[in-house]
Amino acid sequence: NDALKDKTYRSNEMVVALDIAWQMYGRDSGYLAICKEQKKICLNKGGADISKALQSTHKQSFVFPYRSAEYTDGAKGDEGGLSILRSGNGEQLSTLLFKYTSHGLSHGHYDKLNIQFYDKGNEIIQDYGAARFINIEHKWGGRYLPETNSYAQQTIAHNTITVDETSHYNGNEKLSEANHPNKFFSSVGLGSVQVLSAIDDKAYSHVNLFRTIYSIRLPNVTEPLLVDIFKTHSDSVHQYDLPFNYLGTLMKTNFNYISNNTALKIFGEKNGYQHLWVEASAKNISPFTQFTFLNHQTFYTISSLSNNPLEVFFTRIGANDPNFNLRRDPSYILRTRAKDQTFVNVIETHGNFNPTTEIAVNSFSNISSIQKIEDNDEFTIAEIIYKNKRLLIIQNNADNKSNSKHKYIYNGNEINFTGPFEVLYDGKSVH
Repeated sequence: NDALKDKTYRSNEMVVALDIAWQMYGRDSGYLAICKEQKKICLNKGGADISKALQSTHKQSFVFPYRSAEYTDGAKGDEGGLSILRSGNGEQLSTLLFKYTSHGLSHGHYDKLNIQFYDKGNEIIQDYGAARFINIEHKWGGRYLPETNSYAQQTIAHNTITVDETSHYNGNEKLSEANHPNKFFSSVGLGSVQVLSAIDDKAYSHVNLFRTIYSIRLPNVTEPLLVDIFKTHSDSVHQYDLPFNYLGTLMKTNFNYISNNTALKIFGEKNGYQHLWVEASAKNISPFTQFTFLNHQTFYTISSLSNNPLEVFFTRIGANDPNFNLRRDPSYILRTRAKDQTFVNVIETHGNFNPTTEIAVNSFSNISSIQKIEDNDEFTIAEIIYKNKRLLIIQNNADNKSNSKHKYIYNGNEINFTGPFEVLYDGKSVH
């Protein structure tokens, strides 16, 4: 959470970490690809051994094996975790990070069930990171800036739901440190469908949060589709804000919005909202929304379905920031008011723009609709029309056992599957 984005794998922390990992967990040739680029070691046993390994293999080339992974958190590995869903290779690698960890002491942020998305080496859906210019005396002597507490740590600065404009655990570090989300089910690094599901019932005293992320490789489709099913449950009505802190330039929406051309309004009064300018907004729009933006010559579309009336806000960081301590980054925020809310979001990577030839290819979304066939305590069924074919996601919300057998009747056809989910495209199971 407290990442400083100017740092790289050449940072001293990474040098130390790799040397320790090499010594404690065994020689891993994949590490050598990074160690070779670092061009330095620690004067310890691990560092010395890495130096010998590089000298004896100096004519060899090494490649770090980027792959999907699941990591548990906490001293005993039982306090949530962090999953990395990777797809593709080399310069075409895409990475979705799903964070359901414990708080992380003073470096932690209030961001349960937060996601981040990287593609082709670029940040697409970002975590703000730390509000700090480390060791630059002009900015508070290089210490953490006040905006770390007032914005960067707050929930609205992350890609997860904020309830009633109040951060998770009410911004209380001790309370957040004492609790954590729990993984519900996962299938990571296997086949064409990767999925991670987690639940947090402690971030808010009267609201349960339940998020499931699918990374789906469809036949003859180069880029993965990211399907995000985010459910809330409460016995009373609340305001739910779900931001996507995107990086790029707005290209197109499927709804009309009103731009604040002459005067900007502040989004809220506290918990990070006081640092957001509202640049545009839309009310009473269709429950199916689409927003396309361009990032480093690639197009991305966020298609969303809400089961309750929807408002949309385009915001930008910078309000109540007289010393220009914060970056002026944008955000796309979905808002509803309800007891129970289900968002079905699809993050779609498509097409490209070549500024030299001035040609844009496949710049429009391939998704024409999203519908919820069923949504209750037992099942959430989402139907996504992608390239005029039906993508069906069947998710069991009650049984997370991998060996449980389930049956669902869809359009008169019986669908049998084992485990907590099934994905079908054009009538065929995707594996």
